[in-house]
Amino acid sequence: MSTEYDAIAEQYAKYRTIEVGMEPTLRWLNGLSPKGTILDLGCGSGKPLAQLLEEKNFKVTGVDSSPRMIEFCNSNLNNAELICTPVQEYSFPDSHFDGVLSWGLMFLLSESDQIDLLFNVAKMLKSQGSFLFTSPPMHCVWEDILSKQASISLGREDYINYLAEVGLEIQWEWEEPKYQNYYYSAIKKA
Repeated sequence: MSTEYDAIAEQYAKYRTIEVGMEPTLRWLNGLSPKGTILDLGCGSGKPLAQLLEEKNFKVTGVDSSPRMIEFCNSNLNNAELICTPVQEYSFPDSHFDGVLSWGLMFLLSESDQIDLLFNVAKMLKSQGSFLFTSPPMHCVWEDILSKQASISLGREDYINYLAEVGLEIQWEWEEPKYQNYYYSAIKKA
């Protein structure tokens, strides 16, 4: 995945407008501990969501497989810890983060990698920690517009079931029709 995103890094940075994802992310942040720790999986260029996290005084750790995206992110953020590695290879620390954000990444992973990621997110969230991610609500397969990668959504029902299996419970869902984004916010049960 890093090769595809290295090739389109500048185009991606232009595509990510300030308004995309802001409203649901702000809603999600309101439920987190002030000045908490957040892991941004697939942080991309850091704009606009990781920037928002820093502006709201959260301690941000960003993970992205693209060295070029990490360069952009480094220039767009002030204090984030940035890690260049595929999420499948990231060493997920136990009970470390108050929140995990994954905008535009989940569906780029294979079905088994998505399920593994849900398990790992649950493992590293603190009790009552929250996970916000995007993926279409219907089960579908398509080609990502920018990266041309095969993309797969497991569908709303499967996401809810897999989240429950790993101890996460849906708090709310959000549809952003203008941008065709669908958000899931889940909390780690105590």
